[in-house]
Amino acid sequence: MYNLSSKKLFNTTTLIIVSLSCIWILMVLLVNPIGDFPLNDDWDYGRTVYYLVKEGNLQFTGWSVPTVIAQIAWGALFCLPFGFSFTALRLSTVVLGLIGIIATYGLLREIKANQIIAFTGALIIATNPLFFSVSNTFLTDVPFLSVSTLSFLYLIRGLNREKRLDLLIGTLFACVATLIRQFGIVIPLSFGIAYVTKNGMGKKTLRTALAPSIIVGATLIMFTIYRKTLSLPDSTSYDLSFALRILRQQPIRSIISLTINQSMIYLLYLGLSLLPLLIIRTANKWQSIPYRERIWTILSYLFLLFLFIAGFLWQKSLMPLPGNIFYDIGLGAVTLWGSDTPPNLPYAPKAVWYLITFAAIIGSVMLIHALFSAVAKILSLLGERNRSESDESAFIFAISTCVLYFLCLCLLLYAADRYVIPFLPLLMILITSPAKSIPLHLPINRLCSFLVVALLLVYGIFSVAATHDYLSWNRSRWEALRYLTEDTHISSNNIDGGFEFNGWYEPDPAYRRKIEKNWSWLFRKFDYTDYVISFEPIIGFKEIRRYPYKRWIPYGEGNIYILHRQ
Repeated sequence: MYNLSSKKLFNTTTLIIVSLSCIWILMVLLVNPIGDFPLNDDWDYGRTVYYLVKEGNLQFTGWSVPTVIAQIAWGALFCLPFGFSFTALRLSTVVLGLIGIIATYGLLREIKANQIIAFTGALIIATNPLFFSVSNTFLTDVPFLSVSTLSFLYLIRGLNREKRLDLLIGTLFACVATLIRQFGIVIPLSFGIAYVTKNGMGKKTLRTALAPSIIVGATLIMFTIYRKTLSLPDSTSYDLSFALRILRQQPIRSIISLTINQSMIYLLYLGLSLLPLLIIRTANKWQSIPYRERIWTILSYLFLLFLFIAGFLWQKSLMPLPGNIFYDIGLGAVTLWGSDTPPNLPYAPKAVWYLITFAAIIGSVMLIHALFSAVAKILSLLGERNRSESDESAFIFAISTCVLYFLCLCLLLYAADRYVIPFLPLLMILITSPAKSIPLHLPINRLCSFLVVALLLVYGIFSVAATHDYLSWNRSRWEALRYLTEDTHISSNNIDGGFEFNGWYEPDPAYRRKIEKNWSWLFRKFDYTDYVISFEPIIGFKEIRRYPYKRWIPYGEGNIYILHRQ
């Protein structure tokens, strides 16, 4: 365990944290996240902050599933100095993004990973396209990762050092994580499993193991009662009952097929995301294992590779797989309707996606092998009588959390790419688990170093460029919408401005009854409006105005169109 009181180590740690902060701030400045407009689902969370700041009360639409109340309070704090704006909300997520990056570094150092590995892990988080893109919104993914990582850090410190203060702080962060997403409840449950595994089944041990779950569970129950007391909509119960009803109606074969499909999607995105760290691990482990074990390693890699390739050939699909943030070679949810193939958005040649898919498969194979190695090592250590020097409770904590979190995601019945983000710090723990730290006494060859640096640069450059484009075309979209609503005074009921606009400017009850379904007005306004915002001209509509925007992938200029139905 590292000691911050060491002057040399303290200086190195400070330098790494400053470096991570500078890299993150530079990436954010290049993107320029300024703009008072919602992105993706954050119109819903933004509305709750708006009413809290403007009127001092809580109002939920019922659209969103997460508990989100802790994030609402955090966002409101950033709106207090200058009033409500989505720029302030975006800034609040950017700050939490940096906290999550530094917390990942601290978490890896806590499990005795060396500084190079911990720094690489933190950079993987910072340059991850999903993480960075979502950091420039007010969605719950980045706040949940950051707070849950802080919870892991302090709970693992408590496991290692038996300090109640660390356990208390970790439990409080778990409460906050659960008030961002209900799935945070898996953190104290997993901690209980790890604590009992380490210390046995004594009464005192059980009290300590169960205390975080009781506290976090009570917090979630009290918030649920509070929502019902104020008659606030609770879409969580509805979505859970809906998911369970669908699962009961589906045959076992379909449920198994759905679970396998979700597992494939998550594995491929995680394998691609963690590829730099997996390359370092594989290169170093390869040099440390005997010749006979190398043969079995190669055979297992080939077998897993065959399974993945066979699965892709059977499904006839390439990355990017069905999700929410990735669209071909860009980032961000494309939510303008009336255009099936928008020409002003980037589309990469198939050869590029064959290459990316192959890299994701390689990363997935390495990840599966690393996980099996970690589990095998942990099982062997659990059989030892004296585990005081080689305790693997942190890794049991990480495995339990991953399994429980994945089971929770399966209840959602669909796999969104951004849902993999909370897995990243946990899997970094497991990747480094067999040796408690990737052994750096073995030299990393130049090819390995080049691949790691090249991948991190590619991830970072793509994240910045694609997120810049996403914000750029949204700025032009909302400039066009302000022209319609403020300059020409067109009713928002008569404009299909895309998912975020339709949600932010909620139509009146009579209009909603016209479209009939509960949330259909978010998606079907195109059929009922005279004005449409689009990426391209549409047959049957006349162009009123166009608003250009700058893009970096590919470098050039695109247009957002205001169209009027003829």
